[in-house]
Amino acid sequence: MVTWRRFVLRRMRSRDYDESEEVRSEKARMWMAIIALIVFFVSVYWSFIEVQYLIRAESVPGTVTRVNPDTASLRRRSERVRHVEFVYTDLTGNERQGVQRLIETAPYHDGQAITVQYIPNGRSSLPSRIKGEGNLWAIWVTLGAIVMSVIAIVRIAHEANQPFGQPRASRRRR
Repeated sequence: MVTWRRFVLRRMRSRDYDESEEVRSEKARMWMAIIALIVFFVSVYWSFIEVQYLIRAESVPGTVTRVNPDTASLRRRSERVRHVEFVYTDLTGNERQGVQRLIETAPYHDGQAITVQYIPNGRSSLPSRIKGEGNLWAIWVTLGAIVMSVIAIVRIAHEANQPFGQPRASRRRR
């Protein structure tokens, strides 16, 4: 019994199978769309976290207690980072601690006064962080992905409404 998968694999391995340039370009488009969706969903996740800090976070004064240099491995290269430990008093009067990993050139030292952001009421699993050390790049990537999606949808709609049978080159000139 020949299954559909075996049939397709045999057909692809046969000598008379020739994948046209159009099929290859459509496959490339499909993979680019999948990669774009993955990037979009990752950036939406980080943007959601940033929006929570922008909307719900409380800012309170804090103090840096210790700065530890460290090495973090990122993609086969090591990068010098600092673990900045700090303490702060939340709005209910409880003293809390926090740690944030920053690049080595971060200008923090022991005993320095800082402003700390945290989500009150303990309803969030988000950690406290030093104010101004957010990831606003995620919001920009998300907005860029939305703009690129709109452009792609307009291009696809324009291409779909062209008369059938015209070569692509002549469609683009109009």
